[in-house]
Amino acid sequence: MINNNLFLTLIVYFSIVCLSVVLVTISGLVYLTFIPIALSLLFTFLIIRRIDKSIKELTRIVSKASRGDFSGRYITMNDWEIEPLGLAVTDLLENISLLINDYKADRQDLKILLSNISEALWIQNKNGILIWTSHGFDELFPSYQRNTNLHYWEVILEPELLDFVKISTENPGNEVKEIKINDSYYLIKGIFNPKTDTNVFIMQNIDALKHTEQMKKNFMVNLAHELRTPLTAIKGFSEILSSTATQENMRYVNIIRNHTERLINLVSDLQTLSSMERLPDLKLQPINLSTFLENIKALYSHTLEERGLYLIISSDSDIPKISVDPFKFEQIFINLIDNALRYTLQGGIEINIVTMEKSIRIVISDTGQGIEAEHLPRIFERFYVADPSRNRSLSGTGLGLAIVKHSVLLHQGTIEVQSETGKGTCFIMNFPRYNI
Repeated sequence: MINNNLFLTLIVYFSIVCLSVVLVTISGLVYLTFIPIALSLLFTFLIIRRIDKSIKELTRIVSKASRGDFSGRYITMNDWEIEPLGLAVTDLLENISLLINDYKADRQDLKILLSNISEALWIQNKNGILIWTSHGFDELFPSYQRNTNLHYWEVILEPELLDFVKISTENPGNEVKEIKINDSYYLIKGIFNPKTDTNVFIMQNIDALKHTEQMKKNFMVNLAHELRTPLTAIKGFSEILSSTATQENMRYVNIIRNHTERLINLVSDLQTLSSMERLPDLKLQPINLSTFLENIKALYSHTLEERGLYLIISSDSDIPKISVDPFKFEQIFINLIDNALRYTLQGGIEINIVTMEKSIRIVISDTGQGIEAEHLPRIFERFYVADPSRNRSLSGTGLGLAIVKHSVLLHQGTIEVQSETGKGTCFIMNFPRYNI
């Protein structure tokens, strides 16, 4: 819709032109038309000049805004044509200015918060140059001076941390790792920001958690050590009692012996797990997997025959020898087979060995009761027994699978479990392929 004032201006201008034409027609004198034409030209010039002045003012305001200065405001000049646009630009600039002020305030609050956190936090660009660091980072690496455009490898000298940063930079992703620096433990996480093409790293000190974890381990070791002597004594005296007990009292003696044996197994598992954690070094030697597993199978021949179960071992014809710690490696299969026998009433166990491109895969499956899906994420936790109420007499100590996972990790392997209630359980392990 045309502005009313502009419409009136056009009417006036059109009237002057029409008047000029009428005068020429009536008088036939051309010179008489000079006056209205001159008036119309003057009127047109004044209008164009006023509009041009307003447009220049708007251009100046918008140009300042393009350079980041939003202080410009349009002053009304009684220019009917440009005034609505000028007022709209003024409102726009005021809103932008308010938004920017709010953004600056929030950014300043965030900067203060991040700068004063105790964690070491830093941002580096794609070339590895440090572009922002927290006070926690400056305290951990005192040689760093801000605003010096240093690369991260010029400030960080710990090899393990350097390797982590390098890997996270070359392979963007949310990487997390535990590292040790100057007798302190840190959990470091790397995050890639694709919008700014930068990498963000944060290191959280976990010394308190490590101290608590060590206290728990020490408690377990001391507990196992203190319990072994009295349990051995109880077991010995119960065996003596069994030789003189009456038929009626024999039931109670057997209960004492069974529970004592259960506690001894628990203590033994605790000591085994604690020993693995305190002495993680492996005594590697090459073994033939097929022969190794056949020897383990021989240990269960009597139990399998007695319960009418089978244990089948199958493998590829070209399985290479691998380097393992025989004792710790044996713990894996003994615990997995014990666990399978505990919940398998018919059928049996199969162990399948497959040679992969970079690893050797060992799959142990059974035809047992299976594990409900809700328990699968936690079965490798210490003392976790999946649904012990199902059959209390069959429940283990809850440490067997924890020992299995720990031993697998010591051998730089991986383990996962698949199971379905009523259809058995399958443990899948992958170990690095060491050719001898």
